[in-house]
Amino acid sequence: MKAASNSRFLKPGDNHPYAPESLEDTASHYGITKSRLLQWVDEGLPLLNNNTIDSFNACNWITWNRLNDAPALARRWKSYLAWFQPFISNQERSRTYRCTRTHTLYLPAQTHSTIKWALPTPMNNTHQHLEHCDLFRGVDSNTCDHTTYQEVSSTTPRKSYTVESNCTVHVNAFIKTAPTIKTKLRELLEPFLHEFIYGYRHHQHDDGGIPEKRMDGSCLDCALTAQSILEEHGWASTLCGGIIASTALANPHFWLEVTDGSKTTYVDPSLPCIARMLGAETEPWMSAYIGGVDARRVWLSKGPSQFACTPHSQFISAATGTAEVDGINAWHCIDWVCGECSWQFNSTQ
Repeated sequence: MKAASNSRFLKPGDNHPYAPESLEDTASHYGITKSRLLQWVDEGLPLLNNNTIDSFNACNWITWNRLNDAPALARRWKSYLAWFQPFISNQERSRTYRCTRTHTLYLPAQTHSTIKWALPTPMNNTHQHLEHCDLFRGVDSNTCDHTTYQEVSSTTPRKSYTVESNCTVHVNAFIKTAPTIKTKLRELLEPFLHEFIYGYRHHQHDDGGIPEKRMDGSCLDCALTAQSILEEHGWASTLCGGIIASTALANPHFWLEVTDGSKTTYVDPSLPCIARMLGAETEPWMSAYIGGVDARRVWLSKGPSQFACTPHSQFISAATGTAEVDGINAWHCIDWVCGECSWQFNSTQ
């Protein structure tokens, strides 16, 4: 078994749901031949030292360079843009989601004695009403409700823990922003958004602890850099987090609440970047998401972490949850950190 922990962190090791793949498995995953994949490696697709391919690197490189040759991935990205199209077209409605939330904690071995795993509860705020939320249930585990999060605990050694909960939330869209505010925000952010290179990456537990300006990365990286740009010009902003409310597309997502001191609006900077990455016209996405937020997400966090009383909660990364195994930080073992998400949504308008 690969080394998976040190004195500070526990990692999933061989139990990672998206561990590096062989050339054969990667080719099969994208529906291409091994010879075609090797050609892509020669053209720049990153290859690890042990002749395997990291799944995040593969997705990023193929999306930016060979998307037309990977039809399954192209269909997924096309459906991603289509999910947000009603908001782009000014046809958004409030939505009620009935969700089955499934989470898995991936551990490297069955040698531990206690786990403490905090999972976010959907928020109640001006844009979202939490109608009900069940306690998480799972084999060999107990759950305690702390209002803004639930804590799953267990003393039974297992290599993975899976818990499930049902909830219902009603979400409203925010689409009214004064034109003068939108214009000011676009002047500040558009140059950055035309250059930012969107892609998945393996986040670290302290990402955002000291905000770092990046010109590439995930929706979290994009939001944090946009936040830095805005704050340099006198705009106050708060990082918001949640999940895209589509079963096929469910994934953690980050955006900003922004104020000039008198009026508040929202900026979702990564969606225009994704549209540009996929060759779509960016103007409608800039117009919609610099000064607006849709009803196609479930809000889970805003501002300081709701896990303030849990271990290892001092970083922005805690918005995806926290985990501790025998006193060791196991944040890297959380499903959302690994790139896995299994929420099921049924929605009505």
